[in-house]
Amino acid sequence: MPIKTPMKTYTEVKGSLSLEICKRDIFTEVSYQLDTRAILETKTSHSFQAMKYKAEAFTPDIQKKYCKDTKLYKAKKTLCIEFQQILMMVSSFKTEDADDKFEIINESGMSLGEGSIKYRNYLFDFLADMKSKFELILFSSYGKLYAKQIVACLEKKEKYFSNCFDETFCLFANISYGVYCLNFLLGNRSLDDIIVVGKTPKILPMSLDNFVPISAYTGDKEGDTELVKLAKVLDEFATVKSIPTHIRSLRDFPLKQLLHHIQSFCLQ
Repeated sequence: MPIKTPMKTYTEVKGSLSLEICKRDIFTEVSYQLDTRAILETKTSHSFQAMKYKAEAFTPDIQKKYCKDTKLYKAKKTLCIEFQQILMMVSSFKTEDADDKFEIINESGMSLGEGSIKYRNYLFDFLADMKSKFELILFSSYGKLYAKQIVACLEKKEKYFSNCFDETFCLFANISYGVYCLNFLLGNRSLDDIIVVGKTPKILPMSLDNFVPISAYTGDKEGDTELVKLAKVLDEFATVKSIPTHIRSLRDFPLKQLLHHIQSFCLQ
C-alpha cells in the first residue's frame, strides 16, 4: 500500500508560490475573461438598468446601519467572500466524508434535517491570514437562517466576519449565485477599498473592477491550493491605493498581451 505524503502547511505552500504566476492564473482564466466582457457589453440592457434601479433602494439609513467599525478595523480594506463553492461545499443531506454538519432550518423555523459541509483545503488558515489584513464580510444567496447556521459552523473557534449578508441583499438570486451591488456598504467605506471574491463576475455586474475570481470548489480536495493562491494575490491588495485601478490593470493585461502578439504576427 503506497504511503500517503503529508499535506504541506499553509505557510509552506504560500511561500513556494510565485506571485506573478498566481496573478496570471487567476486573472487569465478564460470564463472570467469572457463573462467580464459579456457584462461590459450589456450595460445598456433593460435587465442591467432594472438592477441599477433596485440598487438605489439601499438608502443612507441602510448604509449607516452597516458602517465599518473603524475602531476595530481602522484603515483595513474590506474583503467580501461568497461562501458556497468558494470556501466550502454545502449539501442538504448527510455525506460520509463531511468535515462538519448542521441542522437545516427553514425561514419558518422548521427543521428539515441534517446538512453536511466539506471545507476547502487551508480554509481556516486562509481566514486567519486574511482577518489580520482585512475586514472580512461573508456574502450568501441563501436565506437569513441558513446563512446564520453556516457562519456558526465557520466561527466555532474564532470570529472572522464583521457581517454576513444574505439573499435579502441580493438584486437577484438563483440556486447558482446571487447578484450583488455594493451600495449598502458605502456608509463609511469607499469602492476604492472593497474587494469581492466569487466564482463568476456575474455576481457583481455593477462593480466589475472590485471583483476577484476564484475557481469553484466542488468538494474535491485533491491538490486544491486555490485559497492559498488567492491569499498570495490579496496580500498585495491590502496596501494598494485603489482596488478598482489595481484590478483593471490585472484584468486588462491578458487582453493587451494578446493584442500585442496579434500585432507582432501581422507585422511579420
